[in-house]
Amino acid sequence: MELGRGGVCASARLALGGLQLPPRVSQRAAEALEGGTPSAERIREAAAAAVEEVKAVRDIRAGSEYKKRLAAVVARRALEKAFAAAGAPQAGGARS
Repeated sequence: MELGRGGVCASARLALGGLQLPPRVSQRAAEALEGGTPSAERIREAAAAAVEEVKAVRDIRAGSEYKKRLAAVVARRALEKAFAAAGAPQAGGARS
């Protein structure tokens, strides 16, 4: 996560693992984030876009739908932390 002038997202990368092999960097999440300022809605949209971009596979640990729901939550939390670490104001909220 890299912020430019005015807190605009200049560069973002989100990689998802555990859904399919190999782990993949989400182009759609980057497109949803870059060029805009951090907001809870933008973060949710980017996390959802990243999850939609992959085909989760069922395995002995969990079904594909469960993995996708979990990945969306984990991705949102990771993006909130990344924006905070980059110096953005509180964007995501205090949900768990």
